[in-house]
Amino acid sequence: MGDFIVYLIPTDLTWQPSRDAAERTAAEARRLAGIPENVYPSIEVEFFARITVAHPFENLERIGCPRCGGMIDVGWFDRLTDLNSPNPDGFDDLTVAVPCCGELVSLADLDYAWPAGFSRFRLTLWNPERELTDDDLVTLSAGLGHELRLIHAHP
Repeated sequence: MGDFIVYLIPTDLTWQPSRDAAERTAAEARRLAGIPENVYPSIEVEFFARITVAHPFENLERIGCPRCGGMIDVGWFDRLTDLNSPNPDGFDDLTVAVPCCGELVSLADLDYAWPAGFSRFRLTLWNPERELTDDDLVTLSAGLGHELRLIHAHP
């Protein structure tokens, strides 16, 4: 069995909290998710200079285009967001020409079956013991000072 990751990312792609708020929220997320402090890795607090992807990896089943309704090959997305892609350090602009219809679309607006997300800040929880609830997410968002969303990943 592989690792299970939960990304907590702000709903605003470019928003970043203060370092203190991020650390306090990380400690609360660790507690709520039942992750022991002596486990490594357990939780990471990450700030990025550019917008980065919270990729669901094996969870990503399909991607739909909001313009034409067509399906987009998951491999196209993987190549675009891979560390060896033209954007290994993230994106300044998420606008791309989608392969299905050639229209310009934000990567954030594609229809991901198992959500993907984009942000300049994230909390990464490794192998949480329990699933975070909607109430937990409200608590963590309030502590951070910005609404958060969950991305589940199996790398």
